[in-house]
Amino acid sequence: MYLNDGTCVKEVDHCLTQNYYTGECEHCYNGYYLNNELQCIKCDDHCNDCDFENDGKCKSSSDCDDGYSLNESNECVKCNDDNCKKCDLYGGDNVCIDCMSGYTLLDDYESQTCVKCNIEHAKGCYYGYDPETGDIVQILNECEEGWIYSFSNSFIGECIKCGNHCTVCSPDNVNECYSCEEGYTSESNCVECSYGYAFDGSECVPDYVENCYPNEINNLQCDECYPTYAVDENGKCSSCNDENCLHCDHTTEKCYDCKNNADGLAYCNYNIFVNVLSWKARGEKVYYTDNGECKEYFSFSRSST
Repeated sequence: MYLNDGTCVKEVDHCLTQNYYTGECEHCYNGYYLNNELQCIKCDDHCNDCDFENDGKCKSSSDCDDGYSLNESNECVKCNDDNCKKCDLYGGDNVCIDCMSGYTLLDDYESQTCVKCNIEHAKGCYYGYDPETGDIVQILNECEEGWIYSFSNSFIGECIKCGNHCTVCSPDNVNECYSCEEGYTSESNCVECSYGYAFDGSECVPDYVENCYPNEINNLQCDECYPTYAVDENGKCSSCNDENCLHCDHTTEKCYDCKNNADGLAYCNYNIFVNVLSWKARGEKVYYTDNGECKEYFSFSRSST
């Protein structure tokens, strides 16, 4: 349930996107389709993408779960080989045409059996001729995540480990990382900073900016500082030059809002008048801004500056 203009609206089961105002479902999760009543209905077994027009059936084998393919009745049927990703089921056959990760089709058209790649950490391989021996051998096609292919030592190829916490690296330099494990960034070459720190391009630094509003920090640069501080040229918060200044501009080095500010009193601003009386009653000094400076306010008869 969610609240909409004082009314509790029931969430549609298995709905990915629901219209906040009408309560109607617009998109369903994978494995479900939207019917005429805007309800999410489960697709056929082992089908992860279907629609209302096909009555919940898959439209192609690519929409079936891995290990299943579409038959002539548009049903997802399990392939005979457990290591087969997709198979050809038309005509009553069950012939594998694509294998699971780490397997390849045996070089025998009649059997079409998936065999494990014998190259360590291989995600994909294929059969080809070794030009040196003339033998039919497995040749590396793709490595597992965190490993990179190399053919420098062999025609067959081998998988080389990428640097620490790196998932995709350069084939020329395993320490040159393009993608990292979750929690790491390629900009830091997959360096992990301690809690409360972030990588600034060269080292781990605090992931906060002192005297900056937390929701105003962007890439370790502050957009708005606490009172009596202002953003400097480095994106940090530096104190205003005048101790009586609340908000200043470090670019012009001028103050535009003072503590106990009486600006506006000359224009008969009632709220400012009440504030000034309150500050005076507590024995606090009152200030006004004059050409970017905070000056003490002594009299209610001061003319506008």
